[in-house]
Amino acid sequence: MSFGPPDQPPYQQHTYPPLAMPDSVRATQIVVWATAGVSVLHAFAAGSAYSAGYIVGGYFMLWVIALLALFYPNAGGGVRTASIVLAIFQILFALSALSRKEALLGVIPLGAAITVVVLLRRDAADAWFSRPRSR
Repeated sequence: MSFGPPDQPPYQQHTYPPLAMPDSVRATQIVVWATAGVSVLHAFAAGSAYSAGYIVGGYFMLWVIALLALFYPNAGGGVRTASIVLAIFQILFALSALSRKEALLGVIPLGAAITVVVLLRRDAADAWFSRPRSR
């Protein structure tokens, strides 16, 4: 049933791209940067350089995501996809650490990575990263 003029196609709904970064994308940035900060504190609390390197290695994918998060305001879908894929790898690494009973190298990165995947898979995040940009 058409509500337009008789010889016209029905009216189309127009969706407009978001003007400001959605809360889910901003929350992802905050979670990733906070987790990177926790990893630095965790590494400083380690007793030796070997332990600090081991700890930083456990957070490596989240460090890469933290660098990608710097580009979220202007980036396209590739940065979003890369962040989700890296977060999935971080989930696997964190589950591996948990299986070796390394709680701090498992729980914190696992929670952060799951949060990244959930927040970046939202429709608002998809609309943000697929919006048209002026060059």
